[in-house]
Order: sequence, then C-alpha cells, then structure tokens
Amino acid sequence: MTGVTWLLAAGAQAQKPTFNDKLPTENSFPSELGPDDEAGAIARIMPAVVMKAMKLVKQGRTAARGKLYASDIPAFGTRAFLLSIQGTPTGGPFRSNMLVHHGELATTEIGQIGTQRGGPGHIGVRTSKCGMFHNGRYANEISQRGGTTRVMRMGDPSVEHVAEKAHACRGVLPDGPRRRCVNPLPIPRDTKSPGIITSDDVKTVMKKGGLEEIRCWGDCVPLYTGHGDPSKNGTLKGSSVEEKAKRRAIFTSGEPGFGRSACESPASPQGRVHAW
Repeated sequence: MTGVTWLLAAGAQAQKPTFNDKLPTENSFPSELGPDDEAGAIARIMPAVVMKAMKLVKQGRTAARGKLYASDIPAFGTRAFLLSIQGTPTGGPFRSNMLVHHGELATTEIGQIGTQRGGPGHIGVRTSKCGMFHNGRYANEISQRGGTTRVMRMGDPSVEHVAEKAHACRGVLPDGPRRRCVNPLPIPRDTKSPGIITSDDVKTVMKKGGLEEIRCWGDCVPLYTGHGDPSKNGTLKGSSVEEKAKRRAIFTSGEPGFGRSACESPASPQGRVHAW
C-alpha cells in the first residue's frame, strides 16, 4: 500500500511540469560582454578599475570576509559540514628534524556551505528544454559527465572562471541596519518589508556619505544586513547547543537584502539585473 501511494503521488507530480521559457525569447543573452562570457559581471574589473581603486586606500586596513567552518554553523536545507582529522598528528615524524603534520578529511557541499563563492552555474532557470544558466547555456550541453548521468563538472559556467579574477575594486558597503534603525534587518515577508533595500536607499546612503554614484562597471557593493552576525566566529564558538540551533533556524528561514530596484543598472543593455 505504501508503495502504491508513493507511485500515485509521484505520478501526480509528474503530470504538471512547470517551466519558464521567457529567457530564451526576451533577448536576455548574450551578455554585454559577449557570447563567450563565462564569468559575468566580475569581468568588468579591468586594470583601469584596479588602479583607480588603489588610489582610494588611506589606512591600509583589512577585513575578514570568511567565517568559521564547523559542523553546527548555520546552513541551508540539509547541507552539512563534517571534518575529521585522522590522528594528531596525522603523519610523521619524518627525517632528522622529526617533522609532523595534520591532514583533514572534509565532507560537505564545498561551494554551498558557510561563506561561499557562487559561480555562473549556481542559479539558473528551468526551461522546457532543460536548465538554462549564465549567458544562455543549457546544462545538458555544457555539463561534463562521468560514465553515468552523474555530473562531474559544470563546464562553461564553472566557478573557476569567476575565481580567476580578483575583487580588486572600489568597495561600497551600504549599512542596512543603520539606514532602517534596526539590527539585524528583518526577514522580508512582503514587498514593503524594511528588510528590502531599494535603489532609493542606496542613493540616500551614497549621498550622505559624500560618495560618487555607484559605477556599473567595476564597483563591488556588498550589503551589511546583520543577518550573519549570530554566526560570527567569536559569537558562535561560545554559544550553547540550543542557542546554535535557534540561530540556525532563524538564519535559514529567509534573508534580508537588496530588492530588484537596487540591482538594476540603467547603464546596462535592457536594464539587466546584476548581482553586485
């Protein structure tokens, strides 16, 4: 009976496939960087952009952009981070100076856990043909597979095309909580939520800061929302198991961030949306 129920449910789901075929007909590709573009907006960071950004450095201060990897960090869905060290030390001693070392075994969604870098093959749209990704590339045409149907590499939209470029640019950091007078920004439940930072919000922040208008070609604009503060390295380490579970539930229930208007660029063809 259980098997029959499962088959009926699976059949019901298969009867109504949902697709989005708008992109192939809306002139949404090729990108303004051309049909061979594999990296997206980061390719706009030209040498002239880097040289201009270097002139802005006054204090030489640096900021950490990564966070602690641990088995109990906030993570989306069923993602997990499991790390084991096979002995302490793992190897050695070697040779006359008695060298020893630690090695580790990590099991995780390597690009999808904690602080991560998403590639052009991360987000796509399901069309009637198959999944379509950056610059009009279809997954079944670009994916490199093993002996079965298992995908072994994304191919053209792989993350290495982004990683080859450095984020050496002018960084503009809008302070969302300061703008909204609430920290962290609330998780949006409707389109009027203060957790959505709009184009007007960004313009106001830039004006108050006496900053030049954000440039479509070359500026990097990370948004501070406060959403990740509960998982800061120092905060997370000292929290109880119950507190960590509570924070994980909040973290994965949604997220504040830029609204569509803040991501649209009037200087871009077709007013395309860009992930800053």
